[in-house]
Amino acid sequence: MRIPIHRKIFGLSLSGLVLCTLSLGGLALYFTSNILEKRSQEFLENRLAAELHKLEPIFTDIEHYANGISAFILSDIPSLEALKQEETRDEITQKINQYTTTSLNNIKNATSAYLRYNPKFTLPTSGILIMKNSETGEFENLSPTDLSKYDSDDMEHVGWYYLPTKIGKPMWLLPYQNKNINVYVISYVIPLIKFDEDIGVVGIDMDFNKIIQFVLSIKVYQSGYAFLEDENGNIIVHPTLSPGKTLKAKKGFRVLRSALPNGMTFGIRVPEAEINAERYKLLVEIIIFAIFLLILFSFISAMVAYSITKPILNLTETANKLINGDMKVKFKVETNDEIGDLSKSFQTAKDHMQEYLGQIQGLAYRDSLTGIRNRTAYDAYCKEMDSKIATKQLREFGIMACNLNYLKVINDNYGNDYGNTYLINCCQLICAIFCHSPVFRISGDEFIVILMGNDLRNRGELIVQINEKMNASTTAENAWERLSIACGYSLKDFRDTDVVTVQRRAEKEMYRIKKEMKNSRKVNPEKAPAINS
Repeated sequence: MRIPIHRKIFGLSLSGLVLCTLSLGGLALYFTSNILEKRSQEFLENRLAAELHKLEPIFTDIEHYANGISAFILSDIPSLEALKQEETRDEITQKINQYTTTSLNNIKNATSAYLRYNPKFTLPTSGILIMKNSETGEFENLSPTDLSKYDSDDMEHVGWYYLPTKIGKPMWLLPYQNKNINVYVISYVIPLIKFDEDIGVVGIDMDFNKIIQFVLSIKVYQSGYAFLEDENGNIIVHPTLSPGKTLKAKKGFRVLRSALPNGMTFGIRVPEAEINAERYKLLVEIIIFAIFLLILFSFISAMVAYSITKPILNLTETANKLINGDMKVKFKVETNDEIGDLSKSFQTAKDHMQEYLGQIQGLAYRDSLTGIRNRTAYDAYCKEMDSKIATKQLREFGIMACNLNYLKVINDNYGNDYGNTYLINCCQLICAIFCHSPVFRISGDEFIVILMGNDLRNRGELIVQINEKMNASTTAENAWERLSIACGYSLKDFRDTDVVTVQRRAEKEMYRIKKEMKNSRKVNPEKAPAINS
């Protein structure tokens, strides 16, 4: 006996309702707990990423401008001797001072910048020190620190100079109290190396108190907080721990960390109780909602069961048409349920199938190297033109055959990669000149242009243009940029019944011109013959 599908769905729904009622409590607690745990973890990770996104640009901005100043300095010093001469050094320093001041005005968090030359061959106070005036907010030049007054291992006074030069690469210094200017700073310093010599350092300082204020202002849940550690795990910024101590793992707290560009670690620490409080609340709400849905489902299932039958039949009928090759069918089931979603998925799959078939056809007609149409596309195009010629729909057109000179020479002497570059350059020139006509690559070094419309009427001017472009390229430094193309064309006359006849005449003319170009090079190798118009 055949049982209607809506009765089967209704009977299955009632059976499932009983089973769900018995198992809902345990399953809801288990799965919901896992989901909410994952959501809590994602929330903390997103919060960490959001605060990190605010903090990272502060450091990367400093690095970007410091690298720019370093590059400017190195490019502006012509020689080591010029740096040792006071007059020349002062001129260089003045230009660097102007450039650095301009850069500092674009850096939001910078407090000062400095350039110090190596005291081995300059005065110990040579260089620049630019600092922001706390009252006016303007950058002012101050007297640089006298390096001769301190030992090289005096980190508090001159560690910013000797540590980067010793390591030999850009680095972030740990926050320190700069006793020369009495400011708690963090510095990004770049050693300047040129002429195989350490010629000095350039650095940008940032008031680290702003970083401290930012980190301490972060609150997660009710009592969660943020902190900063150095690369060894020692505390730099913490609401309660002193710098230098370590944050020990403790049961009942969750800690997330992420590295900063300057080598520090940014992290957040949150009590598990605060995380779980929100989770337990959501668990209760979800369980109540699930019970409500189960009760409601027993009523709705009877109404929905029958309405499912008709859309399924429509989908089946349409799918059979698609199987039989009718790509014009459309899945029109628009019910707001799983059947509707299935219909949309079928329609999307069918659309993708059509699109994919179109892409396959496009690839078959496209030359992979130059991106223009290939021989297969040309043959298909000729068939269409032949049909139009036969029905008198196409009366005027021309065929230009183009053959590349020197391609084998470039391949043999410079390699196939440069040969491909030469081929692409020539192709781009042909397409640029004959921009209103179809262009095809029909073999390795041969192209066909079907002259139509304005290109057909202005062929004489276009041939002059392509000759001028080739002549202009003869002065190019690289061989693959010196373009040489033999081009010959022929026009359709009233006796021609197909495209290939016109093509043969064009190719014959092209080979004649190619021979003239070759003979011309024997007489005058520096100048190739122009295309005859």
